[in-house]
Amino acid sequence: MKMMLTAGTYLVCGPKDCGKSTLTEAAFGEFEKELPGWMSVRLKHDGILKNPDRNLDELKEPLETGLVQGLLIEDIDDLLRDLENYPAARSTLRQIIRGRQEGQILFATARSPWKMASHLVQDFDHVWCLFYPDEPARLDILKIHSQKVRFLDPQVDLAGLATATKWFSGGELEWTLTLAESYAQNQVVRSDHLQMACEKVGQRFSSETRRAEGRRFIEFSRRYCTAQDQVSGLEEMLVEPASSGEPRGPRLFVEDIDEFSKVKEILAADVSSHLNECGFLDISEDRVQEAIEEILSVPYHKKDWGGEINDLYSANVHVAGHRTTAAFLLKGNGLRKTQLQIKDCGKNGDQIVRLFDSPADLFVVQFVGNIAENVIRDVESKTELRNREGKTARYVIIDGQDTARLLAAYGKF
Repeated sequence: MKMMLTAGTYLVCGPKDCGKSTLTEAAFGEFEKELPGWMSVRLKHDGILKNPDRNLDELKEPLETGLVQGLLIEDIDDLLRDLENYPAARSTLRQIIRGRQEGQILFATARSPWKMASHLVQDFDHVWCLFYPDEPARLDILKIHSQKVRFLDPQVDLAGLATATKWFSGGELEWTLTLAESYAQNQVVRSDHLQMACEKVGQRFSSETRRAEGRRFIEFSRRYCTAQDQVSGLEEMLVEPASSGEPRGPRLFVEDIDEFSKVKEILAADVSSHLNECGFLDISEDRVQEAIEEILSVPYHKKDWGGEINDLYSANVHVAGHRTTAAFLLKGNGLRKTQLQIKDCGKNGDQIVRLFDSPADLFVVQFVGNIAENVIRDVESKTELRNREGKTARYVIIDGQDTARLLAAYGKF
């Protein structure tokens, strides 16, 4: 991205290790070079949370007086979520963003910007979106980091490695080279070492998970991004060869279920008024269950009890025209949390274990707020295990935003 040396407020969005911090540090570096005496402050998420009200209040004065000209707030989406019970601190944070003095530059980074309320995103003058590097960028990154490898076989095909590492972040590409060097044990790093390292790093994620992330970034970027060329670049990365129309991979999305297909017509922005600033939809599990039962034409209401293996089970489900059986784990506002963790799914996550004991081919985990990545990884690993055992398994994750989209699409609000 071309660096623009103009004062203002910038929201820089993107997944972990995709260059957000590098970009902001480069911007600060250019300001410090151009303007002697220019001073900046980096706010760490954990540091603020030690005493949110005091820490943010203490920051206001040097900003208002112009003593500090640059500010970086890391992971502002997570920070806003964690400040939910600190209304004064949230108000101060917004005052800091909106009260920028002339000549000041403020950066905030976000990994999941769609979790932020629309008015908070619109407080920023500029919204930039970064994503996983494309193939030419991966090759450039590999060339840079390969210079740090002490003994690299000159026959190593970095261009081939760049092709093989789609969906790798810049940090993961660097780690791949570091890991390959450790496999070589102070000997020449060969292609087989790089292949082993590539496979090891690639086990941390699935392309389907990152493609899903890409779809969310596209939707967010179309609405808010002030550099629309970034959107077209991301869309190109997500292009897949033409297929029969059936969703690929183990992960499906709520709209991939035929009975839920109307969700495609509802954008995230259409339901933002139903969610609080943390992406939480304040409705009960029973209400969600009844809505899904009505949409799927389930003839009876399954009552909740402690020993059940699922909250809803139905064979009235189709994916790309093919009938399948689905088991649901449902969570409403009774949890009284904005994010679902494994510990919230029964003792040691045994609700997820029991869900996968259901005689089903499709497993759905739904919550009216955000669903933690460790829950998604657990569901993904259990799905992959069933598939390795020769069973058919796919999964769907429905967070608060998608729950709201589903209810809106079928008039259930």
